[in-house]
Amino acid sequence: MKDLEPQEDSSPVQRALGVCWILSNDCFTYDINVPEKPYTRRGVLSVVNSIYDPLGLALPVTIRGRMLLRDLMKAAAKDNSNTTGWDDPFPDHEQKTWQAWLESLKDLEKVLIPRCYIPNYFLDPIVFEIHAFFDASRLAIGVAMYLKIVDLNGNTNIRLIFAQAKLAPKKLTTTPRLELCAAVLATRAVQWVIWN
Repeated sequence: MKDLEPQEDSSPVQRALGVCWILSNDCFTYDINVPEKPYTRRGVLSVVNSIYDPLGLALPVTIRGRMLLRDLMKAAAKDNSNTTGWDDPFPDHEQKTWQAWLESLKDLEKVLIPRCYIPNYFLDPIVFEIHAFFDASRLAIGVAMYLKIVDLNGNTNIRLIFAQAKLAPKKLTTTPRLELCAAVLATRAVQWVIWN
């Protein structure tokens, strides 16, 4: 930073563990470089797993990729009498949906996540609370955790700090059972956040 010329150079971006830190506005963002992979089980899985998101803030996008992979596997199993191999191409009729999801990944680069949880205008934060919300559907179960901060003047700030989601089990089950799975996921997430 000491050798940076503000008039000449654009603001530097630091990269650590797949997350980009834009120093000018002190925000995190995503740098999406989707690898060119064949339209096969191995290729699609590689692309879905290439997005590193340790806090789960990109889950609304990434969980859709996992759902698409599962749908592709089901469609391939129906089209072929044999089990689909890792390098066998998926059916072409699903490729448009896959391509649309790939294009949506670039929108993650527009997402800016403030690095600091406490806004600059807060004087003395006196209340820190963690709130966890969970839900389930036939497609996925998930949890979102928020940090609520209140300062001496009564200003309140709420920020998403962690999210986690899993695909719902392949075997059909009841909604109450899925809700229970989401509650277990939330409990584990709370323990993880507290210890870290």
